[in-house]
Amino acid sequence: MKNYIKTGFRLINQNIWLYGINAFLSILSYVLGHGPLEKNFFVVVIGIAIILIGLAFSFSLPVFFQILHNHKSLDLSFIRQTTLQNTKRLILPSVGFYFVVSFFFLIMTLGLKIPQINATRLMSIIFWFGSIFLLSFSFFFSVKKEGVIKSFLKSINYTSRHGEMLFLGLIVSSVSVIPAVFFPANQFTSFVYNFGSVYLWYWFLASAYLFWQDHPE
Repeated sequence: MKNYIKTGFRLINQNIWLYGINAFLSILSYVLGHGPLEKNFFVVVIGIAIILIGLAFSFSLPVFFQILHNHKSLDLSFIRQTTLQNTKRLILPSVGFYFVVSFFFLIMTLGLKIPQINATRLMSIIFWFGSIFLLSFSFFFSVKKEGVIKSFLKSINYTSRHGEMLFLGLIVSSVSVIPAVFFPANQFTSFVYNFGSVYLWYWFLASAYLFWQDHPE
């Protein structure tokens, strides 16, 4: 796995502008959600759209890595087209996911009488567990063009059979989720922390993609 991590590191730093796009979308969604107009309806709608576009771009990265790894040129029009296509594919699943999460949260807080702060932490732990599989999810979703549910089920199967992928997923998910849940920070440190977590995702996703290329099954 060490060689894949090294090669992934070289690949992303040779194309650091992709990280710039990813970081920009992540920071923009954060600013819109924590700015003075965070409760404004139009800002909320724009913020949700930016989050979806950011997710779609992140999940589209394996397609871009595939082109770059084959030493082909990657133009902005292809990036825009691929990202928008995957954004459309995420809209309905995201709406369904929101209602499912809201339903379970209400069950915990109203039905089971779990304090809201504990319910929030429990949901965050569930999200952390699910995020372990997002690296391989992006391969099936963007490269194989599978649906969201099918991609996630395949990613669970693939990650559970490859300890190397599980290792990368654990690191990325832990760095991204655990500090935010158990060690709340102020807005400035959270803003700075975003840059590091996005870079780690970018780096390990490239490494995981290279591993997946050699171990597709």
